Amino acid sequence: MLWWVWVIIGLIVVGLELFNGMFLLTGFGSAAILVGIIDYYKPLILEWQIILWTVFATIYVLFWVIFIKKTKGAKIGQSDSEIGRIGIVIKDINPPYKGKVEFEEPVYGSQVWLASASYHIPKGKRVKVVGIIQQVLKVELAE
Repeated sequence: MLWWVWVIIGLIVVGLELFNGMFLLTGFGSAAILVGIIDYYKPLILEWQIILWTVFATIYVLFWVIFIKKTKGAKIGQSDSEIGRIGIVIKDINPPYKGKVEFEEPVYGSQVWLASASYHIPKGKRVKVVGIIQQVLKVELAE
């Protein structure tokens, strides 16, 4: 196979990663691009090209399983770095409906967040963040 075919296939596969988000396809695409580069400088027969691609892809998959997947899957939802932040309720939180909480300084880029609680919290009360579930803050009354 011509070297540039490997490079084009690699770029397409890396581009498909935009729709996946797991960084796994990046390894397959990078392996194809690497085979294309090697084939450009030292032309290889198709069998050796496939063997090289398989070796490079396997190395990346092992790297992905050991390092990337482990760290990426460690947390669900947002980071816990904002747990304990104090804000003011600006729209009543009345379960099961969500209210809104405002913070003096932005939390993840926004000063106003949807918030839920296990009990009614009226507007104007100070609340503390106790959890983050998807894009909603779980709060309780601050002491």
